[in-house]
Amino acid sequence: MSGNVVAQGGGRTGAGHHTDGPLVSVIMPTYNRERFVGIAIRSVIEQSYPNWELIVVDDGSTDGTSDLIAPLLADRRIRYLKQQNSGQAVARNQGLRLARGEFVCFMDSDNRWLPPKLQRQVALFAGRADLDVLYGEIDIIDEEGRVQASTPMRRHSGRITEHLLVDNCVTFNTAMVRRARLLECGGMDETIRRADDYDLWLRLSVRCTFEYVPEIWAQYRVMTDQISSNKDGRFESNQSIIERFMARHPSLVPEAIVRKTWCRFYTRRGRWRASVGRKREALQDYLAAIRFRPFSRHPWRALASLAVRGR
Repeated sequence: MSGNVVAQGGGRTGAGHHTDGPLVSVIMPTYNRERFVGIAIRSVIEQSYPNWELIVVDDGSTDGTSDLIAPLLADRRIRYLKQQNSGQAVARNQGLRLARGEFVCFMDSDNRWLPPKLQRQVALFAGRADLDVLYGEIDIIDEEGRVQASTPMRRHSGRITEHLLVDNCVTFNTAMVRRARLLECGGMDETIRRADDYDLWLRLSVRCTFEYVPEIWAQYRVMTDQISSNKDGRFESNQSIIERFMARHPSLVPEAIVRKTWCRFYTRRGRWRASVGRKREALQDYLAAIRFRPFSRHPWRALASLAVRGR
């Protein structure tokens, strides 16, 4: 769906800007994030690397988002456009169609970047024709911006399809991607309402090389009304994405990885269901996980924990 341009910055000015356009395009969809979108935009403005453009795609906000953003358009690297509410995947694709940079970064409007992010990534991409996707680490923050304790997860570099099937290890708000690769794969799948980032990484992984850098580049804000907070919907979407990917690329997914993928999926979903008191459903998930990998310790440990809590 084409967007409706309501306001935008003009040409590029200032030190470090090249006359042939920005090197990095930042795409930021937003929907009713009046409280946080200004923080997110300022964290782009405050980047130590200056040769970027920011495309803010307002997905039909009904709050004061447009009024809040208006003064920030004094920075002529920023463009703002508004479309009818169509979902974040549609908004991201709208931004991708307008992007001019060699590299693209996606950023959610309730998160923020740390100042060195773009400079570090541009430097790391230099001379690396073999590299397609670069990503780093995040801090988890609450609604007030306070850093929360979190459990680090394993992340991977190289051709990471098998790792992605087991778990989405790529932090979306830290990633920098070659725009050519995004265009080759068709951008975001607009039929997906949740986890469109996970679907994108899987499709890119078929032909792209990823690299993880263990540096914190972004802060991810956890709130109750986020799309990702709908756990049932998220698990349902992830399951559909995995099933579709496996059906399309059977030669890329050995039987051992199929079993490991579904064992981990059902174990994770079972743990969440157990944590919210849905013990019968959790038990069903753990048993499904065990059927896929009878000798894996993960579902057995989860099952034992469920039994202890059930006493």
